[in-house]
Amino acid sequence: DAHTVVHIGKAGTYVISGTLSRGQIAVDLGDDAKEDRDAVVTLVLDGADITCTVAPAVIFYKVYECGDDVETTAAGANIIIADGTVNTLNGSYVAKIYKSVTLSEDGNEIVDSKKLHKYDGTLYSKMTMSISGEENGDGVLNVNAENEGVDSEMHLVIYGGKINIVSGDDGINTN
Repeated sequence: DAHTVVHIGKAGTYVISGTLSRGQIAVDLGDDAKEDRDAVVTLVLDGADITCTVAPAVIFYKVYECGDDVETTAAGANIIIADGTVNTLNGSYVAKIYKSVTLSEDGNEIVDSKKLHKYDGTLYSKMTMSISGEENGDGVLNVNAENEGVDSEMHLVIYGGKINIVSGDDGINTN
């Protein structure tokens, strides 16, 4: 079940439209991005329909992290829902993958584990993410999730837009 991955590796604003029936948009600006205030990606959803059956439909890996200041308007991961559009993200999740696991002596219980990664949201960010609408705020984002709907490992701020979430677990989840 091959999926297309659209990689974004350069800061900027990207307008996303059309259908990607088996694929993902993955944003990764590199190892130094977390500290670089210019490592910002804005995805403008303008009639986008993305379905990924094996992972998140949209994922932000490495972008600027504004979390130390908690000035979320400077987030490195941004979604804008274009006015007058309907956008749909259908996604799955990647279960917990561990770096290391220590079992009890009898091997029946996990006593210690270190998570390598787990990406369980249809719209997922490892860094602070903001979601907003445009001027009229009438754009719609439909999120259909096998597990979590909208998920951020850091802060998540929703400034506007119409968001409908159907999920197998949490509609919105942040750490």
